[in-house]
Amino acid sequence: LVCFVGKCFSWRMVADREVRRAVHTATRGQSWAHETQFFKSETQPQRMQSFAVPDSVPGFTKRRDVWVEAELASRMTLVSKEERWARDVLAIPHNGIRKELVGLYIMLESIYCRSLAISALELEDFFSWFDEFEAYLNEYFRFEDRMLFPLLKSWDVTVSRPYVIQGKSRAEMRLDLASLLTEVAKCSTLALDKHAKADMIDVLYKVGLEIPPLIMEYFRQQETFLPAQIEKQANTERIQVLRRCYWEYVRTCCNPAWTFHLTTRWISDPALLSSLENRFCEDKRPILKMLAKKRLRKEYKRVSQAHISPVQRYLLAVDVNADLPLAYLDY
Repeated sequence: LVCFVGKCFSWRMVADREVRRAVHTATRGQSWAHETQFFKSETQPQRMQSFAVPDSVPGFTKRRDVWVEAELASRMTLVSKEERWARDVLAIPHNGIRKELVGLYIMLESIYCRSLAISALELEDFFSWFDEFEAYLNEYFRFEDRMLFPLLKSWDVTVSRPYVIQGKSRAEMRLDLASLLTEVAKCSTLALDKHAKADMIDVLYKVGLEIPPLIMEYFRQQETFLPAQIEKQANTERIQVLRRCYWEYVRTCCNPAWTFHLTTRWISDPALLSSLENRFCEDKRPILKMLAKKRLRKEYKRVSQAHISPVQRYLLAVDVNADLPLAYLDY
């Protein structure tokens, strides 16, 4: 028994040391400003293009088949069994971003359905929401680049296989995504121009709808390849390190509590949510752990008011009798 306890304690010390080293490496030289342009290409795309828009305006009902297809492929089941531990480090942040993509779909459809009837204030709400979504997405890519991939490479895990979609690698997909995010940002400069409003909405709708499929394919490529590669190099210490590395990174990011709430919104299991909250607020000093939980719950109210409520208002602004996908109603 003494030998077993000694080994457990040794594993925990090694895991703690490796997590701290990974966090230090990931955050070295990091700007604590709200970096929304982190992974964008230095080469700016050309001026905003004009897109052909369908004659009929697609509403929620007409896009139901498209959304259902995306929803079926969107989620990874988070499990706690030992043999699936390698998947959780991807499942948790990926599903948090997928939940945000539901909000993006809702707001884009609402804008396009109402078109010229939408107010400048509502458009301002959308672009403010989109800035937060982009910052949250960039935070995940930061985690990949600064912590997850370097950590896996140090274990000799193969992470450099090109993820191919239409002949493009993972890095090229990231650049394509950066260009789409830039196009949406350009639309915000035209939101207050009444004469350019109709064209701006057409471009915003067209560009915005290209973002979710690209992100979901990017995630799908990782989810089908990386877990098996990670498990090949598994040992007890690495399991503990990987289970904790994402939350250790979140605790040091630009906005920890905000990122935590957006990441865990999709989780409906109270026990799992409580377990993740304890892991996020982990501290050997009980008073500091209690204060961290208090701050976390206080921040949830701000996330609800500033980020979730605008999407719900957009949803209520359209026909309440529309045949809405369940994912919309559960947002």
